Amino acid sequence: MTPHFFSRQKILFSDNYGWGEHIRSRINALRYAPSFENFQQVDLDGFEILIPMAINDIAFMHDKHLELQGKKCFIPPLQTLNLCNDKMQFNRFMVEHGYGRMIPTVSNQLSFPYILKKRIDENGIQSRIIESTKDEQFFKEFISSDEYFRQAYVAGQDEFTTHILMVDGRIVFHKTLVFSFEQALFIKGVGYRPSKKPNPCACADIDLFAEILNALNYEGLCCFNYKLVAGKMQIFELNPRYGCSLTYFLPAMMKVYCEILGT
Repeated sequence: MTPHFFSRQKILFSDNYGWGEHIRSRINALRYAPSFENFQQVDLDGFEILIPMAINDIAFMHDKHLELQGKKCFIPPLQTLNLCNDKMQFNRFMVEHGYGRMIPTVSNQLSFPYILKKRIDENGIQSRIIESTKDEQFFKEFISSDEYFRQAYVAGQDEFTTHILMVDGRIVFHKTLVFSFEQALFIKGVGYRPSKKPNPCACADIDLFAEILNALNYEGLCCFNYKLVAGKMQIFELNPRYGCSLTYFLPAMMKVYCEILGT
């Protein structure tokens, strides 16, 4: 009996923060052949599926290859991408659309500790916890810059990330992880490590996220980062891209992604 061989689907991921090794360990190697490159430096015709994870790769798709939206990839509208990528603009959007109760207070007059955030940043690289007037003096150049803003620190040792794939106004895939930290004060990202492996859990309010994403006219992959205070959600950001911890659920996400693309 002659064996039947299936060709693997070629997928292009952004070459982002060295995530390739983690993705390779999770992806179905019998079905998919992943590559990791800067989208601007390769021939996109050589791939059947595109997953731009870097903001600049998503912007490039809009600039040069918007015709591939819904055929090889799902990406948010450029205006939405830019709004979500600017954390201050996202906060303003949330307040203006009636979701201000879910946004930690942004003000130049905050009690210690508070967080100093860069408006455009990833993985908390440029964020700092300000605990004293000494910290304020040390970071005064950044505090006075329009590229940064001050936001109230939200207490709690658990932080949640809900990963979502939004297509045609519907959430077609979602998974949530809880990250637990031992530190009394922390910023989830490259500077702080959770005390244990993140655990899957139920989403606090997936219908609310769908409502927010529809108000944004969102399309594609994204993730919300938030804490729960007395059961009430406090949203820190909406990342308009593939979030690293989505890789824990990569096989399930890829199945939905490819089914909707029809590949």
